[in-house]
Amino acid sequence: METYISTIAYEDDFKSSCKTGWGCGYVHIPKDHPILIELEEGWGNYLSPKHCPEEITLTQWDKDKEYLIIGFDTAHSWNNDSHNEAYVTSQANTIKSLVDSYMDYDADIYAREQIRLITEKYSKYLIL
Repeated sequence: METYISTIAYEDDFKSSCKTGWGCGYVHIPKDHPILIELEEGWGNYLSPKHCPEEITLTQWDKDKEYLIIGFDTAHSWNNDSHNEAYVTSQANTIKSLVDSYMDYDADIYAREQIRLITEKYSKYLIL
């Protein structure tokens, strides 16, 4: 299973009434991808890779629970006509690249650091 992107355009009526960008971009992350160990909580309950160029506004599992889908939209007050299909596709590909560049090595380092922090925090309760 590989990471992939998808995009969805807004209806023309929605774009004109709200003066938004083109639509939404999504990155589909396989359930066994090492980045799922480290995805950090972002705004609210949304998961976002480090250095993400967009505000992630969707985090959900697909219907078969094979992929975690993270996505962004261009329906904010700062979005405009420049946030077109090419922009959305480019940003989705940038996020995909962040996900794809994350390796098992990175996940191992993160997991070890979390164990170290927990051990340090609760060391006074450990019986050695």
